[in-house]
Amino acid sequence: LFGGPLAEFFAIIFDLISMLILVCIASPYYIPIILLIAAINYTIYRLNRERLRTERRELSAARSPSIAHFSETAQGATTIRVFARQSVFLTRFLSLNDRYLKQRLKTQRAVMGFSMQMSATTGLLLLITGVVGYKLLQLGYVSVGSIGVAFTFIVLSGTSIQMFFEWLAQFEEAMTGIERLDNYLRRPLETGLKLPHSRQFVTNHPTYASNEEADLKRQALTQKPSAGIDVVDLWLKYGDDLPFVLKGLNFSIKPGEKVGIIGRTGSGKTSFVQALFRLYPFAEGKILIDGKGAGDVDLSLFRRSIALISQEPTLFRGTVRENLDLPGRLPEERLHDALARVGLTEWLEAHPLKLETVVEERGRNLSAGERQLLCMARCLLQEAPIVVMDEATSSVDPQSEEIMVRATREFFKDRTQIIIAHRLSTLEHCDRVLWLDQGQVRLFDRPAAVLPVFQSTHL
Repeated sequence: LFGGPLAEFFAIIFDLISMLILVCIASPYYIPIILLIAAINYTIYRLNRERLRTERRELSAARSPSIAHFSETAQGATTIRVFARQSVFLTRFLSLNDRYLKQRLKTQRAVMGFSMQMSATTGLLLLITGVVGYKLLQLGYVSVGSIGVAFTFIVLSGTSIQMFFEWLAQFEEAMTGIERLDNYLRRPLETGLKLPHSRQFVTNHPTYASNEEADLKRQALTQKPSAGIDVVDLWLKYGDDLPFVLKGLNFSIKPGEKVGIIGRTGSGKTSFVQALFRLYPFAEGKILIDGKGAGDVDLSLFRRSIALISQEPTLFRGTVRENLDLPGRLPEERLHDALARVGLTEWLEAHPLKLETVVEERGRNLSAGERQLLCMARCLLQEAPIVVMDEATSSVDPQSEEIMVRATREFFKDRTQIIIAHRLSTLEHCDRVLWLDQGQVRLFDRPAAVLPVFQSTHL
């Protein structure tokens, strides 16, 4: 928009102004004809504008699945080859690409039709001018030179005005992306959230007052090192037309207790973690942390009381410092202490930039163990009363796993811990184990009472 197209727009405006000045100097009598051409082209533009917008929206909607499928195929190429599913993915891509190309052709037809209508208008005016000029020439009212000037002005004005409205149509088509972004920004917020006071755009969303936002950053859901969790008749599903994934869960976790969660794939383990963070609205029931629900306090404050170490560690493009301390408020000594506790001091010393060492997007320049240990160090710095570890040791080497297991025993011993794992040996040191089966509580007792039964059931 701000490269070639913008320069083209200024060139068109310059041509129009130059043409108007030339007409005013040479023969002002042709100004009504130019205004007539502009009025007709504007009418054509108004008649085609909505259609061109719609075609552009549908083109964007048809292009996105094709690009997404290609990206997913490229990332999973090895797995696709192992399972010999190349033909399935190729057929799917060709189908999506065919849909995109058909829509592109349809959009091009709409653009060409719009351009041809305006060209036909200019041609029709030239024909009328030629016929009228010929009759007037026979009657002796005009000269051949006057007719030539008329033809020249009509061609110049028609071409410039047509280019202007074509550029305007292309600009409006390109603005469909901004329109989609604007619709996204104006979507309803999650219940319990507000926009920052320093927001850069105006919407109807609720916003924090400046003092309220500052106070919220200093607040904590609880002043104690750990917090209790009460799950009361919790029902959850991901969509109105989808089945329930959590069905009437009822249990309590005491402050400082270490609880393991087991269950087969699809039993509701990860769904419970998502419910704990209130990522989806509940159909029924509630989750209370120290007696407070997400509806009783600010949702960001509720989520800030939970630290998560997931199976897929989340790191951002930036520096080690920025990934450890997202708000940028902690002193350097605390960052070094957290890295030392997870065994990353030698790793950090091996990099000349130390805390300013660059971390690529998703930590691509780090090993799986290093990414997970960095996330654990960030979790230590968060000092949340509840720590959730969702398959955190499943993709790390034995040395990193040992450090993480030691962290659950030493570093997080004063916090409430929820550990989700498929390796039953990881859960032997838990205070209690929760067995989920098809979204319901099957057993919730000491490891010695739950693990043997679970193991015998799933042999």
